[in-house]
Amino acid sequence: MFERIFKNYDVRGIVDEELLPDTYVRLAYAFASHQGLSSVIVARDGRASSASFAQAAISGFLRAGCSITDIGVASTSQLKWLVAQKNFCGGLMITASHNPPEYNGAKFYLRGGVAFGEVNGLHELKSLLSQNLPEESGTCVSSSFVHEYIAACIRLGSFSPRKVFINPSGGASCEEAKTFVEQSGIPAVLYNASIDGSFSLHSPNPLDASAQEVLKEYCAINGCIGVLLDGDGDRIIFVDEQGIAVPPDLLCALLAQRLSSAVGTVNCTLALRDAVGADNYVQTKVGNVHVQKAVQETKSAIGAEKSGHVFLAQMHGCEAPFGLLTLVLSFIGDSSLHELVSVLRKKYFSSVEHNYRSQDPDADLLRAQTLFDTGSVSELDGVLISGADWWFSVRKSNTEPLIRISYEATTADMFAFLEKQEQIFCTERNLFKV
Repeated sequence: MFERIFKNYDVRGIVDEELLPDTYVRLAYAFASHQGLSSVIVARDGRASSASFAQAAISGFLRAGCSITDIGVASTSQLKWLVAQKNFCGGLMITASHNPPEYNGAKFYLRGGVAFGEVNGLHELKSLLSQNLPEESGTCVSSSFVHEYIAACIRLGSFSPRKVFINPSGGASCEEAKTFVEQSGIPAVLYNASIDGSFSLHSPNPLDASAQEVLKEYCAINGCIGVLLDGDGDRIIFVDEQGIAVPPDLLCALLAQRLSSAVGTVNCTLALRDAVGADNYVQTKVGNVHVQKAVQETKSAIGAEKSGHVFLAQMHGCEAPFGLLTLVLSFIGDSSLHELVSVLRKKYFSSVEHNYRSQDPDADLLRAQTLFDTGSVSELDGVLISGADWWFSVRKSNTEPLIRISYEATTADMFAFLEKQEQIFCTERNLFKV
């Protein structure tokens, strides 16, 4: 059973089938013992099972002799920031992120808010989960830092009050949303801002079209911008005054025009690189862990991933959705977000990422390397072929026999050429869109 719940960057499973309170006792004890943790901070999302699982995890940390700070319901972003800000040895977030309510899980963090995943030892905990556990000997206190955290977010910029629609998805960032409105004084409309462990109004995944419906409709009718957060509050999607979602990497490219450096994944827009200059731009594999690592190591001002994870150097290189909202409001001032983004949309022609069923993903990647007569080839993450003003990315899924294709160009003609190359490649390789 333990084998199935371990993923690349977290633990996740179905409540009462794959996850029990005892699972969390053992996970917490193993995590603390493996890393030699003396102080930890624990938070949880609003799922029905999260409160009992958090208490079970606290028992595991107590058995490891840890000094524990329990902050109750709080976002993953706040937890990570606190690990870094308060110099905790580690942190544990009880959440299944954007998964349906019958799921739960756990995200583990080391000093500085660094993710503890498969690459740095998470799966080594499997062998420690069956050991005998000692009696509890640590200490635990309950605290709230939401006002301090939101104050740090608001200090990132200065802006005049303007209407904003905020939807925290009934998730872990509900209290943070209310505190942001209270401290900033903006005339915001809060929607779905009470904890809803069953996510009855919509999916906790902000990329789902159904989750964006109310947000888009309200913003289009009322001519305001809006934001949608995921279930554990570490991803955020912006919608402009015409009800159009703004891709996170394009939003960061806009902000980067006033910043000195940036990090982006291989499938991020060229606009992000162009905003700071190639010498001040770092490219990484797709995955929020890789982007955060690069931001923290290079001290880059901002890091973007297309799924909605955005990392800010001023927030210890962690995600900070309300810090990002502050930066956006400060940047646009009295201007229109739609108009500012439209300038970039007219210059950069970008595809969405298309998923294709593949019979042999590795062979597909090998063929992709010779798909173009020009351009440089990088194998940082799958195959990336790029020229000065275009790129074409072919990546494979880590969990399914899928190939992911995306591309971008700065001219309509080149974009049409890339689109044709995608069709040729998929026909030749017998790839079927899913």
